[in-house]
Amino acid sequence: MRVESPQIPYNFADLEPAMSRDTLVFHFLHHQRDCFDRMLSMVRGTELETLPLAELVCASERDPEQRVLFRHAAEVWNHDLYWRSMRPGGESATRSWFSWVVMSFHPLFSPPTSIEAGTRTSSK
Repeated sequence: MRVESPQIPYNFADLEPAMSRDTLVFHFLHHQRDCFDRMLSMVRGTELETLPLAELVCASERDPEQRVLFRHAAEVWNHDLYWRSMRPGGESATRSWFSWVVMSFHPLFSPPTSIEAGTRTSSK
């Protein structure tokens, strides 16, 4: 199996006070672990067993009969991305990435003040 057991790159209490140790333990050891175990049981002994996680998500998404597998694999992938996007102590490269995303899409989030003839204007 090329998909490895989920790991987080820090200790459970390292994200406090932004995220409590109990919240992290629950989501990591219970929710993500449950998705991982279910996914693993569904691919064991199949040709999908040799795929890395990202490829498993893509392969199962394309097959309507693999809907449940896709859901579990996508949850594992999503949680992995989530854990890696946070850093102990707060400020990190993640913040600048998030700021870039917000600023890139800022016009989409501006509340419209008037809509006339298919044109959208916003207050600034």
